[in-house]
Amino acid sequence: MNPATASRALLLLTLVCPALAQAGTVAYTDSSAFLSAAGVQNTFGFGSAYTATPPDDAIYTTAAGLTVDGVNFAGTLEDIPDYYYLYVTPGTPGLFFDGQPDLEGGFTSFTAGLANPYEYVGDTTLTFPFAVNSVSFEGVLDYGDAGSGAYQVSFSNGDVYDGNNPWTFGTGPQFIGFVSSTPFTSLTITAGAPAADFTDPIFAEDPTLYYLPVLETVSFAATPEPRGLFVVGAIFLCVTRGLQRWRRQSLAATT
Repeated sequence: MNPATASRALLLLTLVCPALAQAGTVAYTDSSAFLSAAGVQNTFGFGSAYTATPPDDAIYTTAAGLTVDGVNFAGTLEDIPDYYYLYVTPGTPGLFFDGQPDLEGGFTSFTAGLANPYEYVGDTTLTFPFAVNSVSFEGVLDYGDAGSGAYQVSFSNGDVYDGNNPWTFGTGPQFIGFVSSTPFTSLTITAGAPAADFTDPIFAEDPTLYYLPVLETVSFAATPEPRGLFVVGAIFLCVTRGLQRWRRQSLAATT
């Protein structure tokens, strides 16, 4: 490989790298498939954050939120400044999974009879200690009285995921994982359907419904996209070996 060819290969390398970064964020609902794509994860629960005595909840209602294993959690309401909402529950077997402490985040509420049925829109924001490429949750991202299953996850890299994974009591936690070729430092979960079904009989019992994420475990890692690294590495290796071969041939021709 002569220098001109090497230059063209290096140009290809510079073109490939941005393309890989634009591959986006892929969602996984199967934990085995997620781990195959994401690799080894740092996984934690909320046992250390449960500082109350059952049946009471541990309450975190300050701007500082809650930090577990380096990840900061903040629960807020979009329309009410300086309102913070995070609870760590003691866990209820058969209701909230396996009886382990769970994190309840910012809530969204709907009220029947209002011109605008949204009373509050709640967000739960996770800020990681470093840029990550993968994250997963066991729990339910939209626990509500009507069980709509709708939620949105917005990543700091600009990607947005609209999910709808219905969940019912007693079925155990759901799994959802994300792997991104573009690192992100934070994400925000917004629970609640775009519009509540006010014909549901449950509104006759309670005109206001609440939706919020309930998380049992979280995992994350700064994992590069394997296929992208393979392509970049292969091009770099070809360029390097080609230049070495060209140098040896040039030296042999001059002796």
